[in-house]
Amino acid sequence: DRGLYYVWLVQRGMFDYHLNIDLSALSLSKGNPVIAETVGPESYGGVSGIYRVDRTGKVSLTLKSQSVTLLTIPANKDEHAADVYAVADATVAGGTLSAKNYGSARQLSVALNAAEPQKNQVTYISFKVDPTRIGKADRIILSVNGRASDSKRPFRLHVYGIPGKLINERTINWNNAPLLDKTEALIHHIGQQGFVAGELAFDGSAHYRGLDITDMLKKYAKHEVTFVFVRETRELGDDIDKGRQAFISSRESADKPKLQFWTGK
Repeated sequence: DRGLYYVWLVQRGMFDYHLNIDLSALSLSKGNPVIAETVGPESYGGVSGIYRVDRTGKVSLTLKSQSVTLLTIPANKDEHAADVYAVADATVAGGTLSAKNYGSARQLSVALNAAEPQKNQVTYISFKVDPTRIGKADRIILSVNGRASDSKRPFRLHVYGIPGKLINERTINWNNAPLLDKTEALIHHIGQQGFVAGELAFDGSAHYRGLDITDMLKKYAKHEVTFVFVRETRELGDDIDKGRQAFISSRESADKPKLQFWTGK
């Protein structure tokens, strides 16, 4: 195991900056992944791109205006990706809909409306994972395909992991959903039963968005893990997106939720 390389990039300007980086001195294999995570006006630390090193050892990417980007580069040879797809997923709704099951829906959703609890929506996505595969992986990316209901501004939500938990998508509802508050869109027991995976931001265009969850899975997960996607009421102003939704493609769709395992030699 040759470990990881890290590169920290800052773009202070008010414009996007197109950058070519020469990594040939690192002796990386052609196609080696370069995983970018970005914080900026439209992103909150999610995976902003997975780039591949070309045959000359170079990689090209674009830095968004007023952003900071961390590049994580696995140093092992012959890095390749393998996808593991969700085995269960469902959205739950609050208020008068708290006993209803939506497990067969082809589209998942997240929404927050503190004034009308029946419009609160939280999504759960479960995976079965092989502990050996987790142990061998250099990076593990949680990827979901989705979009916001409009393009006014980024729709920001929290993602939590619950190790050792699989949902039953045929029976789950708000009343029995793991770690979910009985009345509010709020996840409990964080740091004990659930753990922070990160934050995702959705705009109006549908595409895959990801989080690097390597450390969380290596530390906590065994044979299964469930991720919760929720817009929470933790701070003043969190209800600013009332009336908006984030839509996520379910496992019944063509663009399924997945874990992407990057492993090398």
